[in-house]
Amino acid sequence: MNVLDHLILLCERDAPEADALVDLGLTEGRSNTHPGQGTANRRFFFQNAYLEFLWVHDEIEARSEMARTTQLWERWAGRRVDACPFGVVLRRSSESAPPPFSLRAYRPAYLPPGMTLDVADGVPLTEPAVFFLGFIGPRGTAQSAALSHRPGLECITRVTIDTPVSGSRSEAMKWLEASAVLSLRPADRWLMTVAFDNHRAGASADLRPALPLLLEW
Repeated sequence: MNVLDHLILLCERDAPEADALVDLGLTEGRSNTHPGQGTANRRFFFQNAYLEFLWVHDEIEARSEMARTTQLWERWAGRRVDACPFGVVLRRSSESAPPPFSLRAYRPAYLPPGMTLDVADGVPLTEPAVFFLGFIGPRGTAQSAALSHRPGLECITRVTIDTPVSGSRSEAMKWLEASAVLSLRPADRWLMTVAFDNHRAGASADLRPALPLLLEW
């Protein structure tokens, strides 16, 4: 079984949109940059997964031959036009096989030799990007870095993505929906709804229009 490791939200440089989460009482985790890939992030860690606010800080690196496999430049540059502004990163939950859709090996400079960040093949820019971390064990990054948040958010339990794009889905997206990693529903605009702890408190925070993100807990 492969499970959610983290969710990507493409945002403005330095992710000022993430300040809204801090204002809600969420504790921000360690940020980092991705040498050779031209991207940087701000992150919020929970017990089973995390939110990554990602932007391009070096266009030359982001458009390089090495980083081209990720399509992150095209997605970031087109996020307000016709590209989906979201991404989904999976990890192994045990000694499971990779997910049953085609993957391309991506070996960025910031990973140790022999480790890859696999990119799902055949995913159009109009769908969320899909990545697979085959080298992360059952605990994953989020569980080892989980932080305490004032609203009491602990685990991501549901992810729903509103999409203005209709038509057939890629094999990766069909698998994600069938495996209940996320669900897609038709809408006029992009929106990611992330529910925590089965929405037991009945509370929510709508971060639009600054960010197409709705949090429920």
